[in-house]
Amino acid sequence: MPFSYNVLIDLYETTGEPNWLDWANTLQETQNSLFYDNENSGFFEFGESEDIVFDRPKNGFDGAMPSSNSVSTKNLARLG
Repeated sequence: MPFSYNVLIDLYETTGEPNWLDWANTLQETQNSLFYDNENSGFFEFGESEDIVFDRPKNGFDGAMPSSNSVSTKNLARLG
């Protein structure tokens, strides 16, 4: 599941050090390349190379764990 970069963005906002924001942007670009669905939009729960996954779900609802789409949306909104 995609990782939340909020801590890195918080560190940038607190310290003003651009390295934290650069790192968050780099991780977001990697997440986009591994999990983003270019055909139908949204983020998959698993990468395409996961051998044990037969179906790559895209969940839009949060449960006990936040969905990949809500985490990704929050990351993108804060990075924007």
